[in-house]
Amino acid sequence: MHEHAPTAPEPVDARLVAARQVARVHCPIAWPQGDRCLNCHQPFPCSAYGWAFDVLADAGWSAEQIKALDVRTGPWS
Repeated sequence: MHEHAPTAPEPVDARLVAARQVARVHCPIAWPQGDRCLNCHQPFPCSAYGWAFDVLADAGWSAEQIKALDVRTGPWS
């Protein structure tokens, strides 16, 4: 009887994991002066969100998929 070696899980791309998290927390909030980043308060899109967007877009994500990472229940949550 021949045993098969267990298959290795798919490698986790740390950049994609980080980019998803950054896109989740560096999301826009409306201010009278224009959209600001919820996390760092810079004008939106901040540089962190820009990096995350580029990484995810390069990996084949659409703009709609990236925007969908923002799952807040309200503008300040």
